Amino acid sequence: MLNFLNVDEHKHSMIEVKEQIWINTGHYWDKKQLLDDILNDGEKKSELLNILNNNINTNKSHYKFYTDGSLMERNKVKKMGIGWLLKNEEENNTDLEFKAANVGWPSSTKAEILAILIALIVTTPHSKIEIYTDSANAISQFEKYKKELSLRKKMKYNQHVMWKQIFNIIQRFSLKVILFKVKAHNNDKNNDKADFLAKEGINDSYILIKDKNLENTYCLNWYNITVEEDN
Repeated sequence: MLNFLNVDEHKHSMIEVKEQIWINTGHYWDKKQLLDDILNDGEKKSELLNILNNNINTNKSHYKFYTDGSLMERNKVKKMGIGWLLKNEEENNTDLEFKAANVGWPSSTKAEILAILIALIVTTPHSKIEIYTDSANAISQFEKYKKELSLRKKMKYNQHVMWKQIFNIIQRFSLKVILFKVKAHNNDKNNDKADFLAKEGINDSYILIKDKNLENTYCLNWYNITVEEDN
């Protein structure tokens, strides 16, 4: 007995498979383009791409980050470090960590906000993201920026370029982001780990931010350093 192949059904099934593959790889390449627009090339950019690829391959859709930033002065030079811990609550899977140094206009709050921005970069579209931080200032700025409708007023916010990057990512990838306040130095092992990573980050490789993907971004510079606070 001969079995005939229904060509139309076969084509339809092939199209569905190809579309599914395109969607998955599309997430990676869309985020890679974002990294190319936001970050300068280097070791830390490659590290973030590896973490992103892992999150895509595991179909991760719920993220729980503990983030922190650090500011220290050494030899009369102020340096910033960032760090975060991505909890993996599934059995037999380890938590993911990231740390890096940053230079520019020195601010402990800037480091805290940068840690949040870098955490969002490695998440997948349409995800729910919980960010735990001991920075009340970062949470306050996040909520104020989210509610502010005036672009002119937003540009007066401290760290407005990074906040614009953060909300651009949230809108572009349909993310649901909630920030939670945790007490500093309260024996919270996850927050303590983020604090440790941020301090270690000061001596790590640099991660540098650019604003290629943003429109109408005007910044005041002082000796080629972007002024990111008005106080």
